[in-house]
Amino acid sequence: MANEEAIKNIENIIKEENIDCDFEKQSAYVFTQDAKEVEKIKKEVKAVKAIGGDAVFCESIEPNLENIQRSYRIPKSSTI
Repeated sequence: MANEEAIKNIENIIKEENIDCDFEKQSAYVFTQDAKEVEKIKKEVKAVKAIGGDAVFCESIEPNLENIQRSYRIPKSSTI
């Protein structure tokens, strides 16, 4: 949630100050390469949702990275 607020603040500053940059909203991924950690990933998704965040458990991600067991996606994150 704090992450989302920080992103909103950055977006507002960019708009208010008319800053020309490559800011855009993209999904962020949290993933594990250890099959033993998959249950922790599932628990994190539930925890994010429990506090009102948006997270989606993913069986795979694109591009298909080597040794990725499972991940979750946080939609509408951002890059600059």
